[in-house]
Amino acid sequence: MNKMTLTWRAILLASLSVALFGCALDDDAPTQETTKSSISLTLDNGQTMMDAYPGDTIRVKVESKELKDIVGTTSNSAWNVNYDEEKSELTIIAPVVCTSGPAKVMVSGVDQRGQVFRSLVSLTLNDYSDLRGTFILNEGSVWSTPSEMSSLIYISPRTSATPYVYESINGRAPGACSQDMFESGGKYFVISQNRNPDTDGQLTIFDTKTLRKIGNYPFKEKELDWPTHLAVVDGYKIYIRDNKGIWFFNTAYSANTLKFIEGSRGARKNTMAVSNGKVFFSKNNYLKVIDPESNTIVHEVKYGGNISGVINADDDHLYVSNLEKGIGKIRLVNTKTYEVEKVNEITKENGGDLLAMTFAAAPGISAKGDTIYYSSLGQKVYRHLFSTGESKLMVDVKETLNPEHTQTYNTVQVNPTTGHVYMNTLMGFGPLYKTNTIYRFDMTGDKAVLLNRWENLTRFPAGIFFPRGTTPAAKK
Repeated sequence: MNKMTLTWRAILLASLSVALFGCALDDDAPTQETTKSSISLTLDNGQTMMDAYPGDTIRVKVESKELKDIVGTTSNSAWNVNYDEEKSELTIIAPVVCTSGPAKVMVSGVDQRGQVFRSLVSLTLNDYSDLRGTFILNEGSVWSTPSEMSSLIYISPRTSATPYVYESINGRAPGACSQDMFESGGKYFVISQNRNPDTDGQLTIFDTKTLRKIGNYPFKEKELDWPTHLAVVDGYKIYIRDNKGIWFFNTAYSANTLKFIEGSRGARKNTMAVSNGKVFFSKNNYLKVIDPESNTIVHEVKYGGNISGVINADDDHLYVSNLEKGIGKIRLVNTKTYEVEKVNEITKENGGDLLAMTFAAAPGISAKGDTIYYSSLGQKVYRHLFSTGESKLMVDVKETLNPEHTQTYNTVQVNPTTGHVYMNTLMGFGPLYKTNTIYRFDMTGDKAVLLNRWENLTRFPAGIFFPRGTTPAAKK
């Protein structure tokens, strides 16, 4: 090919480019080299991608130069997006329904020449089974008008607190005056005291990942006398405690009948534990054991004082707490042999008197590994290291954080995965119950560090619960 042919081809291509893309070559049009306008997004994790959790509030820093008409849009309408011009901040709220799918969120702005600039972040949506999450089950209240039904609060691993998650997903409250919640076989079981046709029943069962209802059982009138607690083995063998004692209920049976467990009369109104495939409960100063194979009490042991807590420890063991002659005691019990392998004594100076049995519906102790926390119904929280026997006052909430609050509603609980300690307080009873606080602490150091506090979300919290997956409560 000769030089003349190449020259004419170059001229022809240049002419065609001007004809097709003349606007891009306009002296007045912005180019990457000439424009000063820009926009960029940074999620609160410092990146442009994030794994979110249901109900999460995510704040995105929007950095823009010489742009106007900035708006945020999403590829998935289940995700809520709002841009705050004053703060130059985009707020994204993840959907409560965890099957809603991921989203791409775009922020765009227009410069003075009319050119649109865009920036994008991507979000995925996890389910409710992450072990770092937290649930708070609200009883509801008869003091409000109309009466409030029970509800469920979810605190995500990113620490967004979302009330009414069960109702938002299923359309109705889980029950009326709900008292306890138990995980087994990939399902949550909630027991409520009252039969209310506008709720999902006295016994409500829902999926641990999605919180979608699986089943509900209202029972017949007076069939149960104010049920308060439950334990579940293998995901379908249910043990319900009421004012009479403990009843067995099997969801795999079509008859759906209740059977009373002989010898359980007078079972304490408190949390039961499942370990090594058996159900453990207390009655005054007795620890008793139900074998689901025979549905009979196969063992009982008497201690020197009324039991305040029966909770799971590691490797088929339980911690059992009580007060004996003014000395607090925590025992490590082997659930295979029923032997007490170790007993730690705690003096009054170290809060040992707080291990006395009270009317609290939650256990008097809570543990992550060998680190145990206790507060009874007060606002002083102690930490006990079972391996060393050391006890230490970690925080006095009333004195240091919330002197106006007169009530601790149920006991402190520690997340067995994160080690963070949770506590609920109220300003008082009657109409004051709506003024309340949820606290989250890190108590691994020499003193408690307040990580978060959420205001006015609880409605008489029956208990604090954590996803456990295949950890002790779900093991056979």
